[in-house]
Amino acid sequence: MQFLTGAVTTRVYAEAIAGRNHEVVDEDSVFITLRFADGSNGSIAYLAEGDTALEKERVEIFGNGKTFVLEDFNAATLHGGGRKKRLRLGGQDKGQADEVREICRTVLQGGPAPISLKDLAASARATFAVKESLRTGQPVEV
Repeated sequence: MQFLTGAVTTRVYAEAIAGRNHEVVDEDSVFITLRFADGSNGSIAYLAEGDTALEKERVEIFGNGKTFVLEDFNAATLHGGGRKKRLRLGGQDKGQADEVREICRTVLQGGPAPISLKDLAASARATFAVKESLRTGQPVEV
């Protein structure tokens, strides 16, 4: 979300779902609300109790009267102006192979890191804030 908004996280609130299944750790099912420096908000539902046949990842982006839905990095739908356009993405691509290639290229050829240290640190601070919010049950300023 930090990448999509181009803004750092300023506030985090996280809450674990207390499950009845002793095999599922409560922190494996979490709702997270994020506030960003540009005024954007985001939410993450990280859930472990669902059926394994369901796609594991779904991204929904809302803004300017439009909605973009990415399903398991396989297909996407753009909703806007009362219309719906389905996009096939040509297979699942989470970007890991490109990420490894880019890091190797940077190490071998030099140049700036693909993700700045500043952005990595901001993401890490937000992750630690999630853990703190789960521990205290309170929102955490980042």
